Amino acid sequence: MAKMLLTVLALGLASCAQPQNHDDTKVLAKIDELNARIKAQASQLDDLQKRQAQTSNGLYFLKSTVEAQGLAEFDPITSQGYSILDAGVGKLMISVDDIAPYADGVKVRLAVGNPNSVVMNGLSGEVTYGPATSQMDSLGFEAWQAKQKTVPVNLPDSLSPGHWNKVTITLPGVGTTGLGRLILTLKGNQIQMLR
Repeated sequence: MAKMLLTVLALGLASCAQPQNHDDTKVLAKIDELNARIKAQASQLDDLQKRQAQTSNGLYFLKSTVEAQGLAEFDPITSQGYSILDAGVGKLMISVDDIAPYADGVKVRLAVGNPNSVVMNGLSGEVTYGPATSQMDSLGFEAWQAKQKTVPVNLPDSLSPGHWNKVTITLPGVGTTGLGRLILTLKGNQIQMLR
C-alpha cells in the first residue's frame, strides 16, 4: 500500500511539475518579448532624440536666415570677401581684416565698407561669437549655444561714404582657435549728407 501511495504521489507531483514548467516557459518567453520591445523602443527613442536635435538645428538656421537681413555672419578664420549688412540707414559691406590675441580674448579688425553716398553716424549693435557652426553636431546644440557669447558694439567714428572704414572690436574670453563664428549686427540712426 505504501508503495502504491508513493507511486500515486510521484505521478501526481510529476503531473503538477509539467504544467508549471510549461507556465515558466510562457513567462520566460513573455519576458524575452518584453525585453525585445524595450530595446526597440530605446532605439526609437534614440532616433527621436537625434531628429529633435536636427530639428533644433534647423530651426536655429531658419531663425538666422530670417534675421539675416540685419546681420553679417563669418567664420573669421577662413572668411574671404565680405557680407552685406542692412544697418537700417543703408547697406554696409563687412569683412574681417585681422584677428590677433589681446588680453583674455582677441581683437578683430573689420573693414566696414559704406557704399552709400552719405556719412553714417551712431552705429551700434552687438557681436555674437564662439565655436564654429560645424561644431554644433559634435558638441550638441545646447552646449554649442551655451558657448556663444554676445557683447555690445558701438562704432565711435563716422563711416565715410565710398570707403572701407577700419573698425576694431575686442572679444573677451575667447582665443583665436576658439573663434569659429562671428555675427555682427549694426543699426544706425544718423546720416549726414552734403548741402
